[in-house]
Amino acid sequence: MNGTKESLEELITTLNTADLDDQTEVVCAAPSIYLDFVRSLLDPRIMVAAQNCYKVAKGAFTGEIRCVSH
Repeated sequence: MNGTKESLEELITTLNTADLDDQTEVVCAAPSIYLDFVRSLLDPRIMVAAQNCYKVAKGAFTGEIRCVSH
């Protein structure tokens, strides 16, 4: 629900340049509409997950996807 390609590009740059050892697991949970975008730019060592959902149309529910039925 929240986030933009620009904000994700900044995060992806930070993650891609991070000094990660073989014992570190990193997951980027992007808004669902940007999953393919994030996977295409993110280092393959970093996993991608979808954010979960919430019952209201919008708001400051960080990481939520709108799933209200009408």
